[in-house]
Amino acid sequence: MFSKVYYSEIRKYFDYQMIMLNDRVEELRRKEAEMAEADQRLCCASRMLLERKIEEISSVLGQCTQDEAEALQFLYSAMPLSDLLNYPAAVYLAYAKHGVFLWREGDFAGKVPEKLFANYVLHYRVHNEDIADTRKFFYNRLRERTANKSMYEAAVETNFWCAEKATYQSTFMRTQNPLTMYGTAAGRCGEEAPFAVTALRSIGIPARGVSAPWWAHCDDNHAWVEAWCDGEWHFLGGCEPEKTLDKGWFNGSASRAMMIESRWFGKDAPEEQVTGRPDMSARLNLLGLYADTVKLGVKVTDEEGNLVPGARVDFAVLNYARFNSVASLYTGKEEGSPDYGRVKIDTGYGDLLVCAYADECYGETHVLLSKENPEAEYTVVIKKEMPELNQWRDMDFHAPEGVLQDERMTKEEAAAEKACLERAAGSRQQRIADFYRKEDAERVLMRFTEEDKIVVDEFLHQARGNMGEIVRFLESDFTGRVPELEKRYGQEHWKVEALKTLHPNDFWDIRAEVLAECSICASPYADGFSQEVFFSDLLNPCAMFELPRTCRVVLRGMFSEEQKEEIRKDPKCLPGKLDSFLISLPEQEYANLITGPVGCMTGGMGNEISRAVLCIQIYRSLGIPARMRPVDRSMECYVDGTFVPVASKEMGKQGTLILESGESLSLENWKHYSLSRFENGRFMPLFIRPERKKSRPDSGQGAEQEKMPENDEAGKQERRLELDSGRYRIVTTNRLPNGNQYVKIQDFDIEEGKEKRIELQMREISREDLLSRMPVEDFALHTEEGETVMLSSLSRGKRALVLWLELTREPTEHVLNEMYEKHEVFRKISAPIYFVLRRDENYIQDQTLQRTCGVLPGIELLFHDFGESYADLSRQTGRNPGKLPLVTIMENGNDCIFSDCGYNVGMADMLLRILYL
Repeated sequence: MFSKVYYSEIRKYFDYQMIMLNDRVEELRRKEAEMAEADQRLCCASRMLLERKIEEISSVLGQCTQDEAEALQFLYSAMPLSDLLNYPAAVYLAYAKHGVFLWREGDFAGKVPEKLFANYVLHYRVHNEDIADTRKFFYNRLRERTANKSMYEAAVETNFWCAEKATYQSTFMRTQNPLTMYGTAAGRCGEEAPFAVTALRSIGIPARGVSAPWWAHCDDNHAWVEAWCDGEWHFLGGCEPEKTLDKGWFNGSASRAMMIESRWFGKDAPEEQVTGRPDMSARLNLLGLYADTVKLGVKVTDEEGNLVPGARVDFAVLNYARFNSVASLYTGKEEGSPDYGRVKIDTGYGDLLVCAYADECYGETHVLLSKENPEAEYTVVIKKEMPELNQWRDMDFHAPEGVLQDERMTKEEAAAEKACLERAAGSRQQRIADFYRKEDAERVLMRFTEEDKIVVDEFLHQARGNMGEIVRFLESDFTGRVPELEKRYGQEHWKVEALKTLHPNDFWDIRAEVLAECSICASPYADGFSQEVFFSDLLNPCAMFELPRTCRVVLRGMFSEEQKEEIRKDPKCLPGKLDSFLISLPEQEYANLITGPVGCMTGGMGNEISRAVLCIQIYRSLGIPARMRPVDRSMECYVDGTFVPVASKEMGKQGTLILESGESLSLENWKHYSLSRFENGRFMPLFIRPERKKSRPDSGQGAEQEKMPENDEAGKQERRLELDSGRYRIVTTNRLPNGNQYVKIQDFDIEEGKEKRIELQMREISREDLLSRMPVEDFALHTEEGETVMLSSLSRGKRALVLWLELTREPTEHVLNEMYEKHEVFRKISAPIYFVLRRDENYIQDQTLQRTCGVLPGIELLFHDFGESYADLSRQTGRNPGKLPLVTIMENGNDCIFSDCGYNVGMADMLLRILYL
């Protein structure tokens, strides 16, 4: 299949992978010999599981043709360790077989270079989705539709097919695989991209997932797709089709990014600039395709001015009030070379916080980049001690400037695209309607009380294409297998409580046997704990956001009865038992993945999160409630009526941080502040948003209730956090309409046994910075009844919020979701709210729009053709007519005092600030 030169390279890395596994077997064998007989059981089980995995891989390879063997060896050579351990070799064989077919017989056979084909057609992974056998499934649904088309035409057609099958919807952070998404018809951008990449790869078009890891001009991030067609890379929005490539609503946002990246999993060297190897993957810098770039050089010195080799340099963007690294490089070590003590990177024309660390010394520099200097160099001085503790310091953090682009289509182009999108939406909506099988639902609901029927029916709707698995669980015969559950919670009601533990996404891919196993294993302990602790922290299939898997029977079986009793009496002994043979191999892992508990036990290999998940699942399998601590995701188990920390090493000495609301910033506004702990040369964010308690699903959005901080005696909000002693940082931000941020930073220490009280402070934005006054021309809109309403009449003597929407598109979905989340605050404003739609849009069927209008009944719908008068309004307010939504605040008739357009996370907060001025 591959050339001799390329295959020899592949074979070298494959052999290295297998040698590493065999060496691990021998290492475990030696550890067993060194252990006391009573302690050998776990290590022995781990070794035997790994030996079976090696035999499995060898057996599957032995069944392959030469081409299939080469393809499969490439996959294993470019595979994160977690994938090797989590999934059977048969899954990868299916990818290899389909890859060989495409290479030999596909429509584009012979058109793709082998290295590109291996990494971007044959390879199974896109980002951090779980892995399923998807290629043939997608190919069979696309082959006729893309037959006899060029690569470019096939890529365009494939994305229209994707839009027929799925569309944007905000989801929980675990990434569903493309096959699951096919069965849900919805996903966030980080799921739409793997879906479209999988579809393209299935027909032989090289494709990769691309992302802005963190935006500079607004909070959050975004992911999309690049497809290689006849020698060139083109971009497209996954499941967001256009009639041409290199077009998407995110063009403007991407032009303001500081970094746009893709991941490369192969061991061979990529062609693009590498901006770090945080794990077994490489981060590729693709920014130049989307934005103007500057060449930034950074040299790292000590306090005496000497260059520091081998220093890690992080390039950080301020997003959600956190300095998030978008690239990480190491200074050169070869004395006399140009990169000795230096790094270089191509980035955007905005601000970065450049942080350097080496030999317990740290330093950071605020970098300001502008187009006046297409090449820049900065110096970071690293020191043992950090200056300016216990005092607020200010920083102005600038985003790259936006570029005004008119990307409107002609009337003919718009009409043709609209017809395609309507066909896609109609097909998709029919699929969604067909997910719910009324006959099955009626049969299942007969088992429950009237009150439970309402909840169960919501669960069945939430499951979408996975409804059959939920039905299978609800109808399973548990006679004699869960007597304690049935006795305490009712013969059928306990199933409702079990399903309430799931995150919204879990309904889409959980299997009935997973729920059954967790229920059966937990049942004997139903009387020992409160309902909340029992279901949330014992029966619950998930410890974090990992894929729910069967594991508890296997894990429980790895311990002798004596060991089980020992752990129940002293739960803190478990991490030590695991640490006696578990190891981490970060250079072999993809850090965004979690190795499942059984996979982690296969050879005793897993990253920190995987090991924590394993530990929690073992606890739960033995009847001990356990969880990840919300603030720092450390392990806790339930002992004597309370959750206590668990660690294999001596617990760090703790102190108390008391956060107080300030006049300018309350504790609820967690998007405007962050708390980080200094660890291993980085400030790592802690999770301090108000604690969220899961409720039952709400139309797929996953309603959750926030537990707000309590007031002290003076009526001031405060939150107490028990933290390990060490160095911490609080950052607060206030973002301007142009994307720039006013920042305050305070570094401080938490000391053992002491309290540290900090009042949050946020820099104020002046009225002049928030508002401008832009006269606009008047024109007519129409009500639902067809009556004419002039734009100027909407805000006579007052302010009015007017949003021009593009339904089903992600930027519009974002602003509607934000308004829904903050509907109680929007209800209190006196300004009227108008949503402007195209008359021919099927707005009645749009769930996000109807949901928002349902909680904000004062919203009035208006209609317009979005023609020249709308385009003139966009230009007069300094916005791009081709970017929707257009958000305006009108005042006193024809004055626009605020406008923004396109994708802007945090828009609802900005609107509320202005409307309350």
